[in-house]
Amino acid sequence: MRLLRVPFLRLLTAWHRYRHPDQLLRLEDWLAEGHPPESILVFSNTALGDTILSTPALCALRQCFPEARISLFLHRNLMPLFRDHPCADRLIPFHGGFRRFHSTMKALRATRPDVALLLHSNAPQDIPMAYLAGARVILKTPTRSPFRHLLSAQMQPRDDHEARRRMDLVRALDCKAEIPPLRLPDRFARRPCNELRIGIQAGASNWYKMWPYERFSEVIRALSEQYPNAKFILTGSPSERGLCNKIESTSSPATIENLCGKTTLEELANIIGGLSLLITNDTGTLHLAAALEVPTVSLFSPTSSREYGAFGSHHLHRAIQKPPPEDMHLPKKMRSNQGMLQIQVEEVITAALECLHATRKKDRL
Repeated sequence: MRLLRVPFLRLLTAWHRYRHPDQLLRLEDWLAEGHPPESILVFSNTALGDTILSTPALCALRQCFPEARISLFLHRNLMPLFRDHPCADRLIPFHGGFRRFHSTMKALRATRPDVALLLHSNAPQDIPMAYLAGARVILKTPTRSPFRHLLSAQMQPRDDHEARRRMDLVRALDCKAEIPPLRLPDRFARRPCNELRIGIQAGASNWYKMWPYERFSEVIRALSEQYPNAKFILTGSPSERGLCNKIESTSSPATIENLCGKTTLEELANIIGGLSLLITNDTGTLHLAAALEVPTVSLFSPTSSREYGAFGSHHLHRAIQKPPPEDMHLPKKMRSNQGMLQIQVEEVITAALECLHATRKKDRL
C-alpha cells in the first residue's frame, strides 16, 4: 500500500485540478486581492510535542484574523487534550496514514478553507489533502514533497527554533503579530505546591534519543540526598513501563510514584503542572512542561536543543547539548544512543540543582 500512495494521490489531484483548474493561487496574487481569510485550516497532525510547538502560530492566526474560522487538523489521540483550545474553533481528527480517508476528507472540505497552513504534517498525503479540501492558498514549511508544486509559495529553510519557523507561515499571510507563547486550553495551568515534586521522563520516541535508565536512577539518588523530602514522579507511555520499573527498583530509598502508562494525556498535563522540575529527554513531555511554565532540564545529542528545546522563558529551562553521534546517517531504527552517553550524571545533577535553587528562590520573593 505504501508504494501506491503517491500514484493514488497523483491521480486524485490530477482529477481535482481538471474539475477545479482555477482553485490555487500564488501567495502574492492572494495577498494582492486584499481579502482576509474567512476560514483557515491548520495541519499539525503528528505527535504531542510537535502539536504543542504549533500553538504559537495557531494563536497568532487568531490575533491577526479574529473573524476567521480556524480549524485544527490533529492526531486523534490528542483530541481530548486540545478540546476547548481558545485558538481553534474546530478540531478534526487524523486517524493515521490513509485510515478513514474518505470521512476525513469530507470533514476537511466542510471547513471550506481559504488558506491551509501545514505546520507539521504527514507526507506525502498532507499537501494533496489540503488541495482536495479546496484551499486556495497552501503553505508548508520547507519540504521536498513530490507535491510541492501545489504550494502557493516555497518557504526557505531557516536556522531557528521550530516554533519560530512555523510562525514564518503565519507572517507570510501579512500577519504582523509577535510570536505568542506555547498555549494549552485554559483548564490546564501550573499549580505550585508546598512539597518538592521532580518529574522524570526517561523514554522518548526513539532509542537514540534516550539517556540510560541507570543514569536517571543515579540522578534520583543524588537529588534525594540533597532533598530528602522530595518526591519523584515517573512519567511515560505504556510501552515505557518496563523502563520506569527499572528506574524505580534501582533508585531506593527515594520516594517514587511510578505513573508510567497509568495516565491519560489530560491527567498527564495536570500532573506536569504540579511539578517543581522536569528532567527529560527530547520528547513531547518536555513541550508540555514548557507550555505550563514548569522548569525543565532537557537532554540532547542527536537533535538540536536550539531548534527543538523548551520554548519560552529562558530562566526556567536548562538544556544539556552534546554533539550528534556518527551514526545519524543511518535509518532511525538502526541508530544507537551513543550520543546520549556523552551526557554525564554530574552535569544533570548540577543543572537540576541550579534550576531548583533559581525557581525556589523566585517563588519565595
